[in-house]
Amino acid sequence: MAEVQIPRVKLGTQGLEVSKLGFGCISGVYNDPLPEEEGISVIKQAFNQGITFFDTADVYGANTNELLLGKALKQLPREKVQVATKFGLSGLSFPNIQVKVGGLKKLVEEGKVRYIGLSKASPDTIRRAHAVHPITALQLEWSLWTRDIEDEIVPLRRLVQVLLQVHRNVQHS
Repeated sequence: MAEVQIPRVKLGTQGLEVSKLGFGCISGVYNDPLPEEEGISVIKQAFNQGITFFDTADVYGANTNELLLGKALKQLPREKVQVATKFGLSGLSFPNIQVKVGGLKKLVEEGKVRYIGLSKASPDTIRRAHAVHPITALQLEWSLWTRDIEDEIVPLRRLVQVLLQVHRNVQHS
């Protein structure tokens, strides 16, 4: 079988390049998690189809999703895979986002984190965070049914040169 080539896009301005189609690993939240071997097989199949960008979080899949993804990545050429994960900054309001992004910026400077992204952030939060350190990606819901980001966030993401990582784009059909 010939290797499939999915187009690649740049996330933000820091040089990260990922497959245009990503693999969201959230399925274990809405359904029963797959048995480990099946989950690893699905991830490997996605990679073999040209997907190199995997999105996860510690709370996905009964809190074992990142472990499963790690086991699958051990069987893939790690240098060709990009992983985005989310953690700990819950809530819709981030009054101290500058402090939190400042801490993440330090981790970037120490080489422990490569890039910083935001999920479910307001325009004000995006501006305040980006003032501390460049934000590479924004993950937000956008679909025919959920269009509220179009007036402010879509123009803002162009201004700060951040890639919009859309989720639930077909979920509500």
